[in-house]
Amino acid sequence: VKIYDKLSLHDCLTDKPSARTTMASSPESEYADIKSCTSAVEGLAGRGDSSKVCKEELQSTEHPTDSENVEDGEEEDLYIIDEEELEQFEKTIDEEERKSNKERALKLKAEGNESFKTGQYADAMESYTEALRICPLSSLAERSILYSNRGATWARLEKKKLAIKDCTKAIELNPSYVKPILKRAQ
Repeated sequence: VKIYDKLSLHDCLTDKPSARTTMASSPESEYADIKSCTSAVEGLAGRGDSSKVCKEELQSTEHPTDSENVEDGEEEDLYIIDEEELEQFEKTIDEEERKSNKERALKLKAEGNESFKTGQYADAMESYTEALRICPLSSLAERSILYSNRGATWARLEKKKLAIKDCTKAIELNPSYVKPILKRAQ
């Protein structure tokens, strides 16, 4: 039940992969269910604290068994960045929150860099992905670097197609940024 304390209302509503990632990293992950979170959030109107509602929903929902864990091919789905949803979300926030998100994204990038340097690639992947989910779409240079770094992480995890995909996105965002061009060529 503690896992829902880590989830934000934004994650539950607009960022299901992030919510899944938060749940998957939890010791209670075998009980985590995005449908529980989603339906809990849908019922939030006038009910108060989102984590409390999520806990209530979890307690009233059947829990998946170990055989219902994430399939191998679905793992990559946890790292998809839905830029259309991000664009819609950005329309609902003010400039101050956008700045705050950018600062938080840069801190997550630094955490990802440290994890990458120490060989903790799964942690680096989480940091870069979370940073991409909150970094403003208008911050092209920062987003390009994040995609490039995540591409390098995919390469270390021997997920070549995903590495190429992220490096390609980095190049799209900033064609003069040389690192993803070189990484993609590898």
